[in-house]
Amino acid sequence: MAFGVMLLAACGLAGPARHGRLARSSISASAVGPVPGRSMLGVRIAGVGAAAPEARRTNVDLESIVDTSDEWIAKRTGIKSRHLLGPDGSISALAISAAIGALESAGVAASEVDMVVLATSSPDDLFGDAAMVASGIGATNAVGFDLTAACSGFLFAVVTASQFVHTGAYKNVLVIGADALSRWVDWDDRNTCILFGDGAGAVLIRQEDSSAGHGPGLLGYEMRSDGTGRSELGLSYKGEERQLSETADPTQAQNYVPG
Repeated sequence: MAFGVMLLAACGLAGPARHGRLARSSISASAVGPVPGRSMLGVRIAGVGAAAPEARRTNVDLESIVDTSDEWIAKRTGIKSRHLLGPDGSISALAISAAIGALESAGVAASEVDMVVLATSSPDDLFGDAAMVASGIGATNAVGFDLTAACSGFLFAVVTASQFVHTGAYKNVLVIGADALSRWVDWDDRNTCILFGDGAGAVLIRQEDSSAGHGPGLLGYEMRSDGTGRSELGLSYKGEERQLSETADPTQAQNYVPG
């Protein structure tokens, strides 16, 4: 895994009053000039949504699985429990639920969504879930694609979506972060199994209207990556060789029927 690091300034949260409003920065739009890697974008988060499985496992539950304790986990991670998908659960369903919540929060219809960006490292379908999620919420006019950047995925997706909105290419973009890492965790490894759970969060990003008094929008961002840490934490493919033909002539096409 190539670890990504990104710093993202707060966006103003607009929408119905019941959802609250983030504190405004004292930095004015004119005070922030374009900086390579940290440019202000005229976008705002118009709505938010979230979803998580009902089932939870506490630190105390994990004490019966690995050599650990509630005190040890909480002191080092701040985690007391994690939500876990059941055998019949799906990341797509969580993503759809979170997306619907974001649309309702923003007061925007699914038919008005232009793009759906799904940040995930554990999709239901290896070919991607975003298009199916868009269909599931009724966003029939939206293009959808997955984005994979591990823990930084949601923030990378927010910046990616903001580019499309800032340039005027799209008006409404849904960004969803969703993962079911419990499917891939080694539950015998106490160093990693305590860290991960399942869930989804979503935001609707729209173009900022400075005349409406929403403030400067996304104040700035900075993205960096360092692939040297891959050996510290990863989920790599480890396959086994399979003979697809009695002949080993690489110049001849081989027939392969998935089993």
